[in-house]
Amino acid sequence: MPVPNHITTTSPEHDRQGSFFSMKKILLTLVSIAFIASLSQLNRYHEWQLKLEEYWQAFEEQKNELSVEERMNFYNNGYAYRDCMEIKRHIDAAGAADALILFPPESYFKKEHIDFIPPEPAVFYYLTGLSSTHFNSAIARNANFFVHINNQEIRTVRIKSPAQLAQIIAYYQKYEMQ
Repeated sequence: MPVPNHITTTSPEHDRQGSFFSMKKILLTLVSIAFIASLSQLNRYHEWQLKLEEYWQAFEEQKNELSVEERMNFYNNGYAYRDCMEIKRHIDAAGAADALILFPPESYFKKEHIDFIPPEPAVFYYLTGLSSTHFNSAIARNANFFVHINNQEIRTVRIKSPAQLAQIIAYYQKYEMQ
């Protein structure tokens, strides 16, 4: 008797292939779960998780403060807005519209026992509207201000000559990049 077109039949070999592919899917799922679980044991993952927790704690504090300035003053995403704005105030007072600020590595601040993480240039620009660079950048040779520590305070000083800039960069190169 012929089989109608709308009814499909499967052969025993087709059933074995289907069960093979379903076993393969189950095995891949288990391997994926094991891989994701192993990622949670890595230090980098823990650091990332701590940053998320810090962000959430900062959010909990900031959500009740409505003014932008008050919210930005909190330690946000690892960058100290207050210190960046202090640098901006100093540059504005110097009347330097074309300032390119040279930042030392984070290890420099740690050695001086200052709780400040130099922001990435894009973040610094976002916060202050000023250009900045790290000492190991190709544009560092164009910097006309630099950040350093004096009497446990972050200071911004105008660079007076290319020779002074070369000395500053050489000094900052002693410190480890993080």
